[in-house]
Amino acid sequence: MENIVDGKLKDLKHIVKIDEVVFGKAKKIKEIEGKLVLCKNVHITLGKMDERLVGYGIGYEEKGKYYLWMLAVLPEFRKHGFGKRIFEEQINFAKKKRYDTFLVKSSNKWKDMLRLTIKLGFDIVGFKINEWGSNSAIWLSKDLK
Repeated sequence: MENIVDGKLKDLKHIVKIDEVVFGKAKKIKEIEGKLVLCKNVHITLGKMDERLVGYGIGYEEKGKYYLWMLAVLPEFRKHGFGKRIFEEQINFAKKKRYDTFLVKSSNKWKDMLRLTIKLGFDIVGFKINEWGSNSAIWLSKDLK
């Protein structure tokens, strides 16, 4: 059974395992916790299939706007709508908290993420090309008003 649920900091031990698979490396739990304890309105969303964690999203307030910091879905569970549903739950949380703007940063490397943000009504609002051009940051924004 597919499920989208709220997560907690204790779920980070499972989240970093997804990062290892998706990104080839994982942030350290202490690094993530250290960042999140300094943030306002942290929201963790989990995607589960038969109680197995298959994806997650983590967002928080950034300079008066809501920012989706991390999102990942295990490769074998992509194309099942988990990424979209996790993203939509993050957007709904931001709306409930009355944020006017929702931000996300991605790169050309993550084309599925870029397609999803465009499908969800985001606009490209900026980019930063690194000195080699690969993995350059692409900033996207959605008006929540």
